[in-house]
Amino acid sequence: SALMKSRFPLINLIDIQDCVGWAEGKNIGLRKIIQLEYDYVLLANNDLHFEDPSILSSMVEIADLTKAIVGVSQYHYDAPEVLYHNGRSFPFEFDFPCLELPILEDVEICDYVPGSFALIPASVFKTVGLIDASFFLYVEDTDFALRARLEGYACLTLKSKSILHKVSLTNGVLS
Repeated sequence: SALMKSRFPLINLIDIQDCVGWAEGKNIGLRKIIQLEYDYVLLANNDLHFEDPSILSSMVEIADLTKAIVGVSQYHYDAPEVLYHNGRSFPFEFDFPCLELPILEDVEICDYVPGSFALIPASVFKTVGLIDASFFLYVEDTDFALRARLEGYACLTLKSKSILHKVSLTNGVLS
């Protein structure tokens, strides 16, 4: 952490000594971010690659219009032609309450956006709480999206924007 602080003095580095899992690791940062009263939180794994400098501003533009959780298409880093995630649907039918959404080109409604790269209005955390840390790794983002959807928030995928994801580097296996 000393090297990171010396190389990037403007970042607020939180040094976590123990392995607390993906969900609680994000929550530690989220607690600090929420106190600062930002409009949005960007969840982003450290194994992502993207070249489009407009990706974040495009996501913010959609979130400003919709107050929704916004993601993008994710492709496998080692096989960029293979889609990894484009927003997913729950394996059951449910009539979710939803805020009225404008009709937007290139945006698809989905049940959840992966937590590996998601722009989330800070108000969502105030309404539904943090990520459930009992999910150490995997499905925590699905649970969070379900709770958000039950409170009327939408999940959207901005299909024209994409990132490359080095999927499952944490456990050393391709999913």
